[in-house]
Amino acid sequence: MIERYERNFLAALQTIDEESADAREKAASYAAIYAEVLRNNRMCLCGMLAAEFATLPKAMREDMRIFSTPTNTG
Repeated sequence: MIERYERNFLAALQTIDEESADAREKAASYAAIYAEVLRNNRMCLCGMLAAEFATLPKAMREDMRIFSTPTNTG
């Protein structure tokens, strides 16, 4: 589940990066990801899991660490 979320999130970031070179437009598009989640009365999966991090199984904690660690993608 976390891996699928990460793939989708990274794809969304890639799309944002490809659609504009303007930093303000990129920031607005990034914020829009979260605004859309809130409009649909949903929450960020990784935000919810981070709140319960200590209670997650070891494999899920490791996936969360990987997701939240910045990487150089380009």
